[in-house]
Amino acid sequence: MIPPTYHNFCDTFHAGVRPRYACRGFTLLFAVLTSSLLMVIGFSVFRLTLKEAQLTTAVKDSQSAFYAADVGIECALYWDFQTVRSAFDPTDTTTRTIECLGVSFPPITGNGGPTQSFTLNLTTANYCVEILIAKQSSPTRLTTLRSRGFSVCDPSHPRRVERAIDVTYTN
Repeated sequence: MIPPTYHNFCDTFHAGVRPRYACRGFTLLFAVLTSSLLMVIGFSVFRLTLKEAQLTTAVKDSQSAFYAADVGIECALYWDFQTVRSAFDPTDTTTRTIECLGVSFPPITGNGGPTQSFTLNLTTANYCVEILIAKQSSPTRLTTLRSRGFSVCDPSHPRRVERAIDVTYTN
């Protein structure tokens, strides 16, 4: 019995070429394919990480804007209920000074009429809030508060997020 002869894969296809150089380009081809595959995987992981970072930033900005709107509502509710007479009463013509988070607003004076709107802008180092207070004294005593919180104070910022909270009640 004749022992089986070992045949090199490259020898079969490259007859007449010395076996030592028959498959010389295969290693280079394998290295290029492997590095290309690893580069595509690395690029995909990078893109996924970048999208996750953008999503995380958007969620943080949205949360900041909501908290800013909540601060505005709490400030307006505090000054509306802090005394027997609301600081925003349209029938009261006395001048009142309002302060929230250490920020003083310009003095507010009622117009003596049945309805009046006040707009307060609260700007701190971290966020901005715009508070709209609409009071109606007749025929029904109705108060509408709208607080708009912004994650960034610059209106031209490309990723500025706005969240609003509306509260309406009779008193």
